[in-house]
Amino acid sequence: MRLLASLLAALTVTTDAFSPASRSRVLNDLREMRMTGAGGAASPDYVEGGGNIGPPPDLPSLLLHNRIVYIGMPLVPAVTELVIAELLYLNYEDQNKPVTMYINSSGTTTATGQPVGFETEAFAIADVMKYIRPPVNTVAIGQAF
Repeated sequence: MRLLASLLAALTVTTDAFSPASRSRVLNDLREMRMTGAGGAASPDYVEGGGNIGPPPDLPSLLLHNRIVYIGMPLVPAVTELVIAELLYLNYEDQNKPVTMYINSSGTTTATGQPVGFETEAFAIADVMKYIRPPVNTVAIGQAF
């Protein structure tokens, strides 16, 4: 990665010396180097609006970008922290657009009824849902009861 960064830095200094055809060839070579990377696995760039912006986003990023929060496991502290962080981020990003929360969770117990967390996890999420300005629409699916 450092090699690529140094090549890009050198390229920005010397691009005026290249003809347009030569510059295009060099940039294509750099893109191919980035796609094959050190791991050897090619990950083509994600194209949005005709421009390369990097690898395709993962599913949680796409959901968050569309203002969707998904809870798909029992409420343990790590899950609660992530949900709260997502809600606070969406509040910061736009206080007028609604947030949709899909809940497929058995709460603080597993599907078999064994406790895995404390009820305060659910109360923490509920408190943040009341605190943020955008309306939060909830949809209970699957295990939610």
